[in-house]
Amino acid sequence: MGTLIEGDSLKRIVLIGNNSGMETLCDFFCAQDNIRVVGLIHSDKEGSSQIAQSYASKYGIKRLRHPLRNERYDYENFLVELNALKPDLAICYSYDRILDKAFLDVMKRKVYNLHGALLPRYRGQNVLNWVLVNGETLTGMTLHLMDEGIDSGPIVYQKEISIDFEDTAVTLKNKMNAAAQDLLNRFLPNIIDDNIPVREQNENDATYFHKRRPADGEFFWNWSPIRIYNMIRALVYPWPGAYYMENDEKHVINQFIKYDDVMLMRKKHLELTKEH
Repeated sequence: MGTLIEGDSLKRIVLIGNNSGMETLCDFFCAQDNIRVVGLIHSDKEGSSQIAQSYASKYGIKRLRHPLRNERYDYENFLVELNALKPDLAICYSYDRILDKAFLDVMKRKVYNLHGALLPRYRGQNVLNWVLVNGETLTGMTLHLMDEGIDSGPIVYQKEISIDFEDTAVTLKNKMNAAAQDLLNRFLPNIIDDNIPVREQNENDATYFHKRRPADGEFFWNWSPIRIYNMIRALVYPWPGAYYMENDEKHVINQFIKYDDVMLMRKKHLELTKEH
């Protein structure tokens, strides 16, 4: 299904993603009989190359590493290889590289993105974690066309996702992947036929969140219990975990802890602090 055949009338699609994003896209598109996946694009994010290679080998699809733009020679070759695939469109999900003007121009601006939030709110990176850190009770999945901005392209459709009180980054990611597949199922015929209405985003409602840094996982026991709880559930394994410092030693919590237990732990730590 992945091999490009001369004279093939099927739409040629490139998939762009890392880790579970690539898995979600490949599981969906490689099972379709009305399109042909001709390329898999991944970045240098840990594990991404192996996942992309696994699907590339299984389905006979070209795999392309997405170089950084300052790797000028490699990046120019990457664009040449991409253009040689003669892609009709691309679908991106859960990706950590910016698709610049040169890339979008090769794709003739036909690049759709699945973003795990209700745009224009929560543009940027790691929004799955940020919505939990911020204690949101509602998020969503947005299918939109990509432009040169950060998650600012016209919206095709949005699907709301409720965040339960005991959702973690893992359970919310599962909800996101299911919502992504639902949107693809619903709109794939329109995307293929290039017949899909869009609406512009309202820039006045836009919010941005930066890529999470290791220091963003630190919490303090004098925070409110709910704030600590949200930090912990936002960073459970395989994310790096929330942490606190005690006697100059770093203590990492990377497993889910119920809210009542967080309150007990907080009370204990505050009492110990008073004693010292």
